[in-house]
Amino acid sequence: MEAHARTTGGLFDPAAARKPTRLRVNGDLLEKARDLGVNLAALLEEAIALEVQKRQREAWRAENREAIEAYNELVARDGVFSSGLRGF
Repeated sequence: MEAHARTTGGLFDPAAARKPTRLRVNGDLLEKARDLGVNLAALLEEAIALEVQKRQREAWRAENREAIEAYNELVARDGVFSSGLRGF
């Protein structure tokens, strides 16, 4: 397993080149963050990664909703395959 897959869950390649961007941020908030030594680039990357992960998860659920519902109906009707094998 590659290192980035362990640290980012394979969501993105942390070794990829950084690209400059321009943002507008509340000036007071920016000043306070800088005074506190907040690493803005790292914080932004983390926030973007969390949002990307959330949206990918939502998209996967939407794409697979019918299959998940069909499986749940099957389990409700027939139980899981190991129901008779469990000793607890």
